[in-house]
Amino acid sequence: MLNSNRRFTRGAAFSMTGDFAIKPPSDSEVVDKTIVDTDAFLNTLKFERVSSTSDQNCDEFFGHLLGERRGTLGIVRDEALSLLQRKVDPVVEIQKPVEHEEYTPYNTQPIEGETLLVPRGLQTYGLPIVRPKMEAWRYFNVREWVTNRYMESATESTCDLENVQVALEGRGAWLDDEECHARLIYIDGQFSEELSKVNDFVSNIIEIKNDDDPKLIQCLNRLPDGFTEKLAYEEVEAESLQSKIEEDPDLIMYSKLSKPNHNMGHPLTNFAINLQSGNAAFCALNSVKCESVAHVNIPSQKDVEKPIIVVHVASDGGAQQSYPRTLVRVGAESNASLQQFSIDLGGKVSKFTNGVTQVYLSKGAKLDHNILEDSVEEFEKYVDVDGDAGERERERVGKFKY
Repeated sequence: MLNSNRRFTRGAAFSMTGDFAIKPPSDSEVVDKTIVDTDAFLNTLKFERVSSTSDQNCDEFFGHLLGERRGTLGIVRDEALSLLQRKVDPVVEIQKPVEHEEYTPYNTQPIEGETLLVPRGLQTYGLPIVRPKMEAWRYFNVREWVTNRYMESATESTCDLENVQVALEGRGAWLDDEECHARLIYIDGQFSEELSKVNDFVSNIIEIKNDDDPKLIQCLNRLPDGFTEKLAYEEVEAESLQSKIEEDPDLIMYSKLSKPNHNMGHPLTNFAINLQSGNAAFCALNSVKCESVAHVNIPSQKDVEKPIIVVHVASDGGAQQSYPRTLVRVGAESNASLQQFSIDLGGKVSKFTNGVTQVYLSKGAKLDHNILEDSVEEFEKYVDVDGDAGERERERVGKFKY
C-alpha cells in the first residue's frame, strides 16, 4: 500500500510519496510560490530529527564500524571524519517557475513556517547512512545485517605467508616477478612486503602527511554522490576545460549538471538522499579506518607491457573488518593493465569488507582494469532471503553443490 499525502494550495493538489512529487502539476495546478526574501523565508523553517527504531539500529551499526580506532591517512582521515561527525540540515530548494530551465516537479517547496523532518540517513551523521528501503538497498536485508558486530583488525597479521601464496596461486590471483610489472598483496588490510613487488610507479602508501602531493590528497578526498562538488578535471589535468569553465562555472558542478533531467541537485536535498545508496558515508568510513593504500601512478606517455596485480586477502580466522583502498592514476597517452582481486580464504565468521577503488585517467590514457571477487562457498544470507532460490538454481544449471 502506497502511503501518500496531499497538499492543497489555492485548490491545487500535489500528490506526494516519500520526499518528492510523483507527477508534475498541470498548467491549471501551477501554484504561484514566488518568494520575495529567500533568506527570511528559509529562516522560518524548522527541522526535527526523528528516527524510527530501524533508523537508530542503522546508526548504531555505523557507529560500531566507526569505533575508536583510526587509520593512517592523516589529513584525508581527518577530513572524512569531520564530514561524518558534522550535523547538517537538508537543503531546501526554492521552486523554480515552470518556464525556468532548471524547473523540476520533484522540487517541493515547503510552506512558510513549516516544521520539516530531517531526511532519513541524516539524523546522526553528516553524510546519509544506509536505511531500509532506500532505493539501492530495497532488496537487501538491511534490518538483519545491521544487527551484526564485526571485530576490528589485529595490529599485525599472523598468517603463514607461504600458505597464503599457495592459496593465491590456486585461485589464479598470483603472478611471479617475471610475469608482472608489479604486485601488491594485502592481508586483512595490512600490506605484505614479503609477498609484494613494488617499483617507482606502483607502491604502498602507509600514511598521508600534510606536505604530500596536493593532487594525491585531492584524489583521496573525493566522495561520490555529488558530495565532492566539482568534477575531477584538476586531478586528470583536463586543461582544455579551463576556457569553458571561465565562460560557464557551472560546467564542472555536479549539482548543476544533474539538473533538471536527473533532478538530483544538491546531495543533501530530500530527493537526492532518497536515491543515494550510502556510498559517500562508506567511502568516508574507509578514509577514516584505512591503514594502507595501493597506489598505481603511471606517468604520461608510458606503455606498461606487463600487468599490475593488487590482491586483498581476507584470511581464515583473521580480522572481521577490513578497509582495502586502491588509487590508480594513469597519465596522458599511457597504457596499463590492472588485475584486482578480493580473495576470501575461508572461515565461518561473517566479515565486513569496505573497499574503495578510485581510478583517474588523463587525456588519451588507457587502462585495462579487471576485478575478481572470490569468496568462500557460503554466501551471506542477507542478500537472498528466498528459500527456494537454491533449488531453482540447481534446476537451471543441473547438479551443483551449495
